[in-house]
Amino acid sequence: MAALLLFPFPRRFIFILIGVSAFQCIKAQDSLHLQRAVLSILNQGVHWDTAKVPGIVVGVIDHDSTWVLGFGRVSKESDVKPDAETVFELGGASKIITAYLINAAIESGFFNLDSVVNSYLPDDQKTPFGAKTTILQLLTHTSGLPKIPEGLGSDGTDGAQPYENYTYEDFYAYLKNISAAPAPKYLYSHLGYVLLGSLWETNKEKLSAYLPGNTGKERFKAAWEKIAPFLKTKDWQPCQGYDPLGNPAECWKISTPFLYSLGMKGTINQWLDFLKYFNLSSDISYISLEKPLFPTNVDKNTWVSKAWHVVKEKNNNLICIQSGLSAGHSAFVAFNRSTKTGVVVLANGKTNMNRFGYLLLESLNNGWRRKS
Repeated sequence: MAALLLFPFPRRFIFILIGVSAFQCIKAQDSLHLQRAVLSILNQGVHWDTAKVPGIVVGVIDHDSTWVLGFGRVSKESDVKPDAETVFELGGASKIITAYLINAAIESGFFNLDSVVNSYLPDDQKTPFGAKTTILQLLTHTSGLPKIPEGLGSDGTDGAQPYENYTYEDFYAYLKNISAAPAPKYLYSHLGYVLLGSLWETNKEKLSAYLPGNTGKERFKAAWEKIAPFLKTKDWQPCQGYDPLGNPAECWKISTPFLYSLGMKGTINQWLDFLKYFNLSSDISYISLEKPLFPTNVDKNTWVSKAWHVVKEKNNNLICIQSGLSAGHSAFVAFNRSTKTGVVVLANGKTNMNRFGYLLLESLNNGWRRKS
């Protein structure tokens, strides 16, 4: 079973100077320069192994400019290069979309960040856990829920598809035996976002009825236009993925509960559109989703916000980041609001791309010395 690895990279990288020092000056017409710089990092910084990861697509944002660069192949049996519309599984990066979905409902006034979960659930889904746990705790991985339920996939189902047959009935039966954490403490949890997805599924029709007479209707509608494309990807066919040994991997079949935690798919174009709308915005409510709230167990510089993991870098740079793995794909999304730069990496191999993506963003920011 694939697990999400957040930051398996050194806290400081050797800064790659080949073709990178001028990154911050690149203009849209310099895509060839950018491509050479990215290849330098791939080949010399992280030693890209094409036998394990045949194809990579990189999206870069720098203020109003965006670039999309494809490298390698969509599969070992094809000479087609992946591009801005190539579909990849997102794994744990799906949580970003879910966080913004829930926060859009909060902004509309329908959900309350500090309300307990049971406030929004029918009686047959209310649990002692839900009576003590708030939406904020679920968003920030401080609810005490573990990553996955114990014994998932041990019922004789296909080990390659542990999430295929998991139902909300299974989830709430499990939840009835869980106690809330005594105090906010970080524990990265897929299940917390399963519960957030359940809140959405249970209340989305009520929200539709609530919005027409609400002043937040247009605001929710605008956010929904950027979020909804990811929610419609469940049945999309991604490019062929590969396991850590480079063998073909079966696409995950995800039941609705895990869709909101691990099961979305997407393209680079979708991500760039999403980041430009939410994370380059000057809207204070979106900025608040990036504020570090609780420390994590990753290291002293890595915190968690209402939507992201946030790395406190030197020169007061706050780097918002999330990554994900499936059985055969990897995803990395990160941005620096202070310089309006962002990086998205999607790859068709279960090889963590965090080090590459983070180094690319660091290079765009001149080793975190860039001012704007």
